[in-house]
Amino acid sequence: MKFKKNVTVIVQSSEEEGSGPTTITCDGPLVVDYDKNIAHFKENVVTQDSRGKLTANMMDVYYNRVSRRVSKIVAVGDVVIENPDGNKTFSDSVIYLAEEGRIILGGDTEALYYGGEGPEGLEKGIF
Repeated sequence: MKFKKNVTVIVQSSEEEGSGPTTITCDGPLVVDYDKNIAHFKENVVTQDSRGKLTANMMDVYYNRVSRRVSKIVAVGDVVIENPDGNKTFSDSVIYLAEEGRIILGGDTEALYYGGEGPEGLEKGIF
């Protein structure tokens, strides 16, 4: 299945996850490969829920066909992770392992984080 442009997908989380729904938008196209359980989002992809926002040029979202839950996200190209507290991480690529709650950063990576003092206490870390 292929959606050509201006795509919005809302993924409901389970009650135990407590993060509320996740919204994924992209300029398109979105191509869904049902045989491989992958949704390929392209062009200005934004994934957002109560835990923060992940943006990238492209994202492959892997899902469990039975539970209908996201199992993994692979984001590539100008990836930015932004937490609700304003901390940001920039990298070339990100692998998010949903079941483990783990993020793997790839390529050039840079992090901007606040030391609890707000923007005036901005510190910069490079990994």
